[in-house]
Amino acid sequence: MKKELIYVSTLDMSYEDWLQYRYTGLGASEVGCIMGLDSYKTPAELFLEKIGREVRPTIENMAMFHGKELEDYVAGLWEYWDGDELSIIRNKAAGKKVRRMRKINAYVRNPKYPWLFVSVDRIINKHKNKGEGALELKTTSNYNVKKWDGDINPAHIMQLQTQTGVCEFEYGELATFVDGRKFDVYEFEYMPNIFEAIVDTTNDFWKRVIKGKALAAQHFEAKQNFDFRAAEHIQLEIDQLEPPAVAGDVYLDFLSDKYKNANPGLVLD
Repeated sequence: MKKELIYVSTLDMSYEDWLQYRYTGLGASEVGCIMGLDSYKTPAELFLEKIGREVRPTIENMAMFHGKELEDYVAGLWEYWDGDELSIIRNKAAGKKVRRMRKINAYVRNPKYPWLFVSVDRIINKHKNKGEGALELKTTSNYNVKKWDGDINPAHIMQLQTQTGVCEFEYGELATFVDGRKFDVYEFEYMPNIFEAIVDTTNDFWKRVIKGKALAAQHFEAKQNFDFRAAEHIQLEIDQLEPPAVAGDVYLDFLSDKYKNANPGLVLD
């Protein structure tokens, strides 16, 4: 990885510290929401969270629990993957790992994009004449994957493109474990045009957050001083900062067309 990258260790990071760190920038997993590709949260909701106005408690559900518990297992399957599921069985029986990766317990930031940070599940070691890459591991259900053309959630593509862009990798891979029985690996080249759109949109979003934080503090102070007229005026300014619903169908159409014929193991450019 590039020497200029900044690493923030998560080894001794408490849950409270983790929550606070999320307010220091925008994570790769939040980019899908900002681009209008999140099925559960709008950009406006995320904006209010970032300025401290609306906080959704992070309650671990069974899907999240299984995702964390199975992460090492899914990463292990990836090491034996050589193009199809049968190759995992064959290589595992022979004790032959055909891919190598490593885990870093840190958030990664790039000085070029100081408002972005990424937490890569694994770093792919150099192999098959390719350099390092980002590996994202997903445990999901068939019900969820069938919502998307090519069985790939567009928000996951945004997450992977953010990781490759911030870490300055040339490619990344998405490994999916569906319903505890179906395993696929999708390879994606770094796409400058997509990352440029991510940089522009998230930069605008973060500038709104910075202004929103300052206004939220002023709004609180005005209410404390019973200056309700000022508070009302400040609230209008905050409302105007809320980001519009960006991308949405436009990006969904673009990504659907680009990846509708995607095959496991295929590098798309």
